[in-house]
Amino acid sequence: MIILSQEKTDVIASQKYALVDFYADWCGPCKMLGPELENASGEIEKLGVFCCKVNVDDCNSFSIENKIEYVPTVILFKDGKEINRFVGPKNSQAIIDFVKGNL
Repeated sequence: MIILSQEKTDVIASQKYALVDFYADWCGPCKMLGPELENASGEIEKLGVFCCKVNVDDCNSFSIENKIEYVPTVILFKDGKEINRFVGPKNSQAIIDFVKGNL
């Protein structure tokens, strides 16, 4: 999955659908979610959803703008606007179900 820098977060708004994992390197639950999200990303991308990660420490203003209070937080965007989010780790099937249920 692509890790976006602060300067590149505008790519999210240019996508029809984007699934964004807000994470931190020091976060234990983020380390649990990461491999599951990686496993799910192929299936999610087949649905036409752009998948990426945003490090909250490196992209502080973007994280604040999206009201990230806890990590990991995963947000599904449509045309740059939030559709839904979840907080905490999930397994890959639950992530796929989350996306499918919100498209």
